[in-house]
Amino acid sequence: MKTRLLIPAALAAGALALGSAPAFAAPAAQPVSRQATAAQAAAMDVAWLKAIAASDLFEIRAGQLAIDRAETIGVAALGAVLVADHRKHLAQVRALARAHDVTLPTKLAPADAAAIEKLAGLDGLEFDRNWARKQVSAHRKAILLTGETRMTSRDPGVLALARATLPVVKMHRDAALGIWIIIAPAENVTDELDDATAHAVHSAGL
Repeated sequence: MKTRLLIPAALAAGALALGSAPAFAAPAAQPVSRQATAAQAAAMDVAWLKAIAASDLFEIRAGQLAIDRAETIGVAALGAVLVADHRKHLAQVRALARAHDVTLPTKLAPADAAAIEKLAGLDGLEFDRNWARKQVSAHRKAILLTGETRMTSRDPGVLALARATLPVVKMHRDAALGIWIIIAPAENVTDELDDATAHAVHSAGL
């Protein structure tokens, strides 16, 4: 059994706490934007279902890789959370896609497969640092795509899933960011943070 470092031990507990909550539970409804036409909104719904399914496939594989290779408890714990949450979410996306006759990807996109291959070639803290940084960027992309869909979709099923998805991917992003801040070289931390995130980190005293 691999012995893991306790560097982000507190964040490991936080990551496990995320996994104990109901995954992708729907929040309160919010207004729908009417800026897009009905046809544009429908096309965006299809694009989001395909993109978020691809994201789920990547996160499941990345989570499994973290469970197998992580040097620190925080990365291993968050990896387990990602596998559990994104498996549940992918099942929801597939059910909705079937109802809308949308064909989803069944394997990793080439860029995602390349990212997994690159991570698989790393060891120790180098793996953990690159894995956490990749999780921050991947979840930022999912947040942007899902936020846009939540504001433009007119389909009740897509809206419900997008609204339920957004807070969970934000929690995943925040957990990965918190771990990365702890284990990354200090000179790299501020380069990776956007203004909003940097403000949140400063306010939290990290």
